Amino acid sequence: AGDGSYLALTLQPMITGPLMIAGQITYTDMTPLAHLINEYVGFAVRPDGVLKTGRDVVERLKKDPASLSFALSTALAGSNHLATVLALKAAGVDIKRLRVVVVKGAGDAITGVMGGHYDIVAASAASLIPFLESGKLHGFAVSGPKRLTGAFANVPTWKEQGIDSVYANWRGVVGPKGLTAAQIAYWDGVFARLAQMPEWRDELARLLQDPVYLNSRETKGYLESQHQELRAVLVDLGLAK
Repeated sequence: AGDGSYLALTLQPMITGPLMIAGQITYTDMTPLAHLINEYVGFAVRPDGVLKTGRDVVERLKKDPASLSFALSTALAGSNHLATVLALKAAGVDIKRLRVVVVKGAGDAITGVMGGHYDIVAASAASLIPFLESGKLHGFAVSGPKRLTGAFANVPTWKEQGIDSVYANWRGVVGPKGLTAAQIAYWDGVFARLAQMPEWRDELARLLQDPVYLNSRETKGYLESQHQELRAVLVDLGLAK
């Protein structure tokens, strides 16, 4: 506590873990320092199937929420699962009845859909790039606030398809509890400079990741809003304690 030379990279399980398992360290046990990256989740199916759009998927699931299988990694309440249930909840689907298959990695989910074992893959957009480019998968939605580039240029967001849902698998930085204002200001300066480095931004663009920088104060507010949103959907799923 109070030592500004110790930092940790952090992501969404810092919010969801403590909501599901008592005693885990949560964001209020640390000092939020920066929000650095938003990574979005892509949704894809076999190109020869009848499902072509997000609306096709939603209409099928409204009639029978268990009629399609979703393959995703690597755990329930992980980013791929959350992106799926938040979008379908916004569309009016009964998310408790969804058929979700958790696999070890994105590769297993992707090959499982291509092989006809599962209907839909939800995975990080970057992991789907070669399969969209080769035509082995058809992308029908992405969880971001706007369309991505490259292989995803023709894949609409959920919002474009009339479903009010945006989800980011974010990455940030925290420090120990009890940092001073001077320590926090130092790291604000460091991460603000990092966020503008061309090398940093070029690498994120290559991976279809969004360089969304927030300083320490803004990051604290963002984590609080994430806590409220994710707690609500975990309660709906019966996963929150």
